[in-house]
Formats: sequence, C-alpha cells, structure tokens
Amino acid sequence: MKLEISEGINFSYIHCSKFKTSQISVTFFLPIEKETVSEYALLINVMGACCKKFPTYRLLNKRLEELYGAELCSGSSKEGDYQVLNLSICLLDDKFIADNSRNVYESAQLLCEVMFNPLVNGKEFESKVFEQEKRQLIELIESEKSDKRTWALLKCEEYMCSRQKCGIPKYGKISDIKKITPEKLYKFYEKLLSESRIEIMVLGNSNYEKIYEIFKENIIKIKRNLNFSFKTEIISNVNKICERHEKIEAEQCKLVMGFRTGIAEPCQTNGMILTSAFFGGVPTSRLFLNVREKMNLCYYCSSKYEKSTGNLFVESGVSIENLNKAKEEIINQLEVIKSGDFVESEIEDTKRYIIQKISSIEDSISTIAYWYVSQTPFGKTKTPNEFLEEISNVNKSDVINCANKIKLDTVFALVGKANF
Repeated sequence: MKLEISEGINFSYIHCSKFKTSQISVTFFLPIEKETVSEYALLINVMGACCKKFPTYRLLNKRLEELYGAELCSGSSKEGDYQVLNLSICLLDDKFIADNSRNVYESAQLLCEVMFNPLVNGKEFESKVFEQEKRQLIELIESEKSDKRTWALLKCEEYMCSRQKCGIPKYGKISDIKKITPEKLYKFYEKLLSESRIEIMVLGNSNYEKIYEIFKENIIKIKRNLNFSFKTEIISNVNKICERHEKIEAEQCKLVMGFRTGIAEPCQTNGMILTSAFFGGVPTSRLFLNVREKMNLCYYCSSKYEKSTGNLFVESGVSIENLNKAKEEIINQLEVIKSGDFVESEIEDTKRYIIQKISSIEDSISTIAYWYVSQTPFGKTKTPNEFLEEISNVNKSDVINCANKIKLDTVFALVGKANF
C-alpha cells in the first residue's frame, strides 16, 4: 500500500506478521553534489543523535529503553547520481506487549521528534552534539583508509568516475567537513525537508493509519520546493583504459578493475545481474573457480555489478608477483563468457545461489525494508519473488549478450612499498 502525502513525499505500508518487530523508516533522496555531500552526510547523523525533546544521548537512549529497547539508526549512502539519507527505528510490535501497548505509535512519535524538532538554538544546531558527530564522521572516513580492500574499491571508483557525480565520495572530504558550522548545517536541514524526495515506510503488523496521520500532520507544515528527478549519467563507451597504482604498507596487493556495461535500465539489469554473478559473484563463478582455486593467483576474487550506474567492479587480493597474471586471467575469464565457451548448467548453478540469497531477504525486517526502499529511483517496485521469476527466464544467450557489453575502463592497485 502506497499513499502520497505531499509532492515527492510517499508513505508505504508493508504488512509483515512473521516477526516480533516492526520498523519505521524515513529515506531522503537528493542529487549528490561536491558542494553539499559533506553537509548532508553530517546532518543525518546530527539529526539521529538527539532532538529538542530528548536533548542528550543519555535521554534519547533512556526513551528508547522505555520503548522496549527500540533501536534508532541514521546513515548516509549513495545510489548513482543521488545521495540517500536514512532515519529508522526498529521496535517490538504491539501484539507482543501486554496491556494494549502503543509502542509502535509512540516510536513513530519519537521518529517525528527527531525528524521535525531537532536540537537547535535559534537557527543553528547545538554545538556539543554537532562537534561530536562531526568528529565521528571524520573518524569514519579515516577508518575507510585503514581498510585497504574498501579503500582500493573507493579509489578505483573515484578515478573511473572522476567526471561523473557517481564518483563523488558518499561522505565527501574531511577538509570540507571541517568547514561546516552549526549555522550552515541548519540551512541544509531546511533544504532537506523542502527539496528532497522522501519515502516513509512502515513494516509490521500494526495499524498504519495512525502513523500515517502523525507524519502527515508534520509534513503539511513544510513549504516544499521540489525540483529533483531520478536521473543518473550512464556511460558505456571507453576511449582509453586508465591504470593507477598507489603505495601501501602491506605485503598483499589490492587490485580493483572497473568495467563499463552501459546497462542500468530496470528492464535490462536482470541479465547483467546474472552475468556478474556468473563472472565472479558466487562460489561457482568463473573467477572463483579458475583465478582463485584452479590457478591460485589470488587470495580472493569477486565481481560486483551496480545497477544504478551500470558499472561493474572486480576486486582481488594478490601477491606482487601474481599481479599482472591475475589481471590477465580476469580479462581472459570474461572473454570466455563473451565467446559462449560454457554450458547452460553453469548458469543454472548461478541461479540457484541467487535464489538462495534473495530468498533470505525475507528472514529480516531490515532487509525487507532495504529491498523496497532501494527500488524507489527505478519507479516500478518488484517483490523478491517477481525478481526471481525474471531471473529464472535469463538464459545463456542473454548472458553472452550482456558479457559482450562489458568493457574495461580502469585498473587500480594498492601495492606494497617494498615492491613498488
């Protein structure tokens, strides 16, 4: 069930009775820009830290404990050319609490307090909480650098998409975060409510109508100025392969290869999802069985397809003496798929792993919520079963056609200083 509260603001309810918990989430979608990404990434964390009614971490956590151990989360991510901010609360469903509890409704009230009544002094955020969240965001960015596998992937994407919005780091840059002031952040809070697309979703077994009303009551007070449509720049052609290396203090090299597919339309992505999984996404994939197991060229080797951008990345951990061999064999395995030198049963094996993974989505209320919210930019929403039915119709010929659209664009490697 989906209702429109205001222009660009939707309310959805998904009945789900198999869990003891319910979840209420608010997701904001905005164009990702170098000039604003850091502010919004910080803003959502400041909003989720406390609010005017519960102005300290301790008081907010005390209120969550009173709501039978509810959990409030906030976060920032990106999909294609847009930034995604999320506030959510996971809570115990009313039917598992005695005395006609209103736990779901009161949790919705708390989420509205966080969203619509932040902790501010006039037109600027309270400095203590602001500085704490600012420091934690900087530490989060620094922690990405210490995880070399994550860092290699981020750097490959940065080089590959340097002229695209999808190449902007999801948290922005530390230098930009340091410049943000409490007053400046409040202006972005006002812009967030007026200019973003907002998806409110309730999953559980409770009466959604009261939750709808409490959000509507707050939203109708907002002056909206929506001028945003979901559109991501998709590049399919590669003029020149870019190769970059950086030195690190480590023995193992981190190799990431970025490919363009040009496929990002919802009606075309299923074939590429299966092709990527067959290439390097499951334990029976070409990369795992050949590059890692048979030829022993790397410690890990996997592929990941991003349907929002049409980009595909292969990640591998290799020793320096096998770096070039691994790169060549990864390309060779892609050529094998392009030529059709494999049997239909290999595709069926890949489908079984995909079915197993997608079926597990319904084992958690948070993964169900993510499944539906993440489809917002694509317009039409599919259930997990509808997706699996479409995947089951993809055949060997479709995989070959998709593979022949995959073109190497960027090669990035983190290499130990002693071997550089």
